[in-house]
Amino acid sequence: MEITEYKNIYELEDEHWWYAGMRHIFITTIRSYIKNNEKIKILDVGCGTGYNIKIMRKFGEVYGIDYSKEAIKFCKLNKVKNVKIASAEKIPFKDNTFDLVTSFEVLYHKGIKDDNKALQEIKRVCKKNGIIVIRLPAFNILKRKHDNQVHGIRRYNKKAIIKMCKNLNIKIEKITYLNALPFLPLVIIASLERIFNPKVDSDIKKTNKLINNILKYYLLLEGKIINKINLPFGTSILFIARKMN
Repeated sequence: MEITEYKNIYELEDEHWWYAGMRHIFITTIRSYIKNNEKIKILDVGCGTGYNIKIMRKFGEVYGIDYSKEAIKFCKLNKVKNVKIASAEKIPFKDNTFDLVTSFEVLYHKGIKDDNKALQEIKRVCKKNGIIVIRLPAFNILKRKHDNQVHGIRRYNKKAIIKMCKNLNIKIEKITYLNALPFLPLVIIASLERIFNPKVDSDIKKTNKLINNILKYYLLLEGKIINKINLPFGTSILFIARKMN
């Protein structure tokens, strides 16, 4: 990821519709997998600025890793401890250490040479019957210049995720697309970018307050919807899996 992106995220992630909405979806979805009052051990792989570590503290003891020194710097600004500089392909923890391992928008990065190896490492440090939660960008048709800005080289679909998990003997508990509302507009925008090749930088920027609120509350609604059904399309894909052995 470009260094400037960490600063953008740090400054905007508290209120930006994408981050606020996705945090809500994660928290509401994961609650059903955690027993009441149970304190668990958690690892966030590719923790970025550490904001997700802060919100997961309510569930127990949280650790984070990120390959970027810049990310760790912003973790410190967020008063987040227990973070290390490390790659998802070589996680510096023993086997069967964590009850829950999360990774949000990480495996698609060019810094990950082998996404299967990274998922295997995530499985390794997760306890037997532990939970793995991963969110990734969806559908190659949505690839845009923003992907280049954040060093994204892969996008995923349901079929690819199922194949990855099957090869590693990881049992998928839930798999759904997310952020369905902007899907069609972004397909059109991505197509136009490929045709006209405009100079475009990051999507991580301050959004008009009204639009920001509309999109944020849409994602809050989507969080309720996906607790009942899995969405057939969206700009991201989320899967929750369990380590079987």
